[in-house]
Amino acid sequence: MGFGIPLNAWFRGELGALGRRLLLDPQSLKRGYFNEAVIRDMFDAHAAGRAEHGFRLWSLLCFDIWHRLYIDKTLKPGDSLR
Repeated sequence: MGFGIPLNAWFRGELGALGRRLLLDPQSLKRGYFNEAVIRDMFDAHAAGRAEHGFRLWSLLCFDIWHRLYIDKTLKPGDSLR
C-alpha cells in the first residue's frame, strides 16, 4: 500500500520556489505547452491558501523535468535543479 505525500505543504515552501522557477523559465514557456498567466495564478492561489493545486503543480513539474531530460536534452540524470 502506498502513502500520501504532503504536496500542498511542499508547494507552499521550497518546492513552490523551485516549481515556479522551472515552470516559468523562458525555456519552459517557449515550448508553448503552458499559459504563463495560468501557471502564475495557480502558484499565487496555492501559496495564498485560496486553492489546493499541489497535485496539478507536481504533474506539471514532472512533465517539465521529463521534457528537459528527454526532449530538450538540457538536463542530465543527476543534475541539480537548484
